[in-house]
Amino acid sequence: MDMKTIDPYLLFNGNCRQAMEFYAECLGADLFKMTYGEGPGDQPDAIKDKIMHSKVTKGDLVIMASDPHDATPVNQGN
Repeated sequence: MDMKTIDPYLLFNGNCRQAMEFYAECLGADLFKMTYGEGPGDQPDAIKDKIMHSKVTKGDLVIMASDPHDATPVNQGN
């Protein structure tokens, strides 16, 4: 029987980089991160340094996260 996994995707309000770097350090995990500025299309200056997608991995553990685009506010607790 194959064990199913759940990979959480977290949204942060501009502090995704710091949170994911902290998780990676604490877990001794690998970290991938991509900013909106590195992504496709021309992005407003206000979000170019925000994280469009990030992923912490260690073995079977995967945690993904991002800072939402300005048009998508974060509702804390949702």
